[in-house]
Amino acid sequence: MSREPVSVLALYIHIPFCGKVCPFCSFAVLKDNPARHQKYLELLKLEWLLISKTLQFDFSCLKSVYIGGGTPSRLKLDELNGLVHWIKQIGKVPGNAEWSIELNPEDVSDEYAQELVSLGFERVSLGVQSFNDRHLQSLRRQHQAAQSRKSIKALSKAGIENLNIDLMFGFHGQTIASLAEDLQETIDWNPNHVSVYSLTIEPKTALNRNALWKTWIDENEALIASMYRSIVEKLERAGIFQYEVSNFSRTGFESQQNLVYWQCRNYLGLGVGAHSYCNTARWGNVKRLIDYQRAIESENLPRDYYEELDSTMRRDEDLMLGLRLKSGIPLDEFFLKHKIPASVKWNNYLEALEQNMLVEQSSGQLKLTPKGMLLADEISSSLAATLS
Repeated sequence: MSREPVSVLALYIHIPFCGKVCPFCSFAVLKDNPARHQKYLELLKLEWLLISKTLQFDFSCLKSVYIGGGTPSRLKLDELNGLVHWIKQIGKVPGNAEWSIELNPEDVSDEYAQELVSLGFERVSLGVQSFNDRHLQSLRRQHQAAQSRKSIKALSKAGIENLNIDLMFGFHGQTIASLAEDLQETIDWNPNHVSVYSLTIEPKTALNRNALWKTWIDENEALIASMYRSIVEKLERAGIFQYEVSNFSRTGFESQQNLVYWQCRNYLGLGVGAHSYCNTARWGNVKRLIDYQRAIESENLPRDYYEELDSTMRRDEDLMLGLRLKSGIPLDEFFLKHKIPASVKWNNYLEALEQNMLVEQSSGQLKLTPKGMLLADEISSSLAATLS
């Protein structure tokens, strides 16, 4: 890649530690051991020094700093303080950049919430998943609903106005009625952002070995689709509008980090399992801490993969990520940018998708319907295949 400075619009820092690894989680995580924290934070700094020898980065237009995981709130306040100050030193972060952090309810105290504000965090994503204790137990979450409520109060009291509540749906034991209760309580807390994820059973997770849960999902596709439609309808009636497949916000409170991802703009990720996208290349780090540490201590970048995107890959990336946004993609602009002949503009295929109420066209934009959002990846893959 060129030595010309890469203008980065979003910075992601991955903290892999979790009090308990959830059975559905496929991210780069591991059981927390506080003795490992400081060493890991030092490895992050060393990774930055290594990658800085390969690429120059320009953070002057940075829109977002996002500390995710894992569970960043497993870090002690002095550790988090040191991490924030280091980020500000390496990046010269603009004053208007959005600072976000992911928290688990069991880690939030009044003191922790107040310290987040003093460190400059203005956006918090709280891993509630459900306000139903029976469901939380079924999902093997560590917290109880009372802790979520206490955490929300503490964050509000500290002055966090941009709160995201993370919910989950489409899992064994959940009903339309219990989902409606979760949504109503979420709305009652008046958050500015809500993320609602359908449970997916990934390989190499504990749930992948649970035949009951896998069978339930396979046999209840229609119910899960109904749940999704109810989520969109109920949140939008409350003024929390969908702007991406799984994300909803009040106007002006969309996640800046996520918008950078979905608009195919440059971002840098540091830490175990972190991904990056810069100009015409993308790469991802190894997911095991021991592999990450060995690579860095050998003065090698801890990459699991690296690829330069050719024109076809960039076209398909634009298509896949653009269709995940509620606004969709501007068709004429997309065809012009990727030099797609008029003869292959999907006319017959789009007509079939419209008849099945999966897509709609409005003012030159191709958009997925709520029904289509559930099949976003399949639809974008099929559209891309017709261009090959």
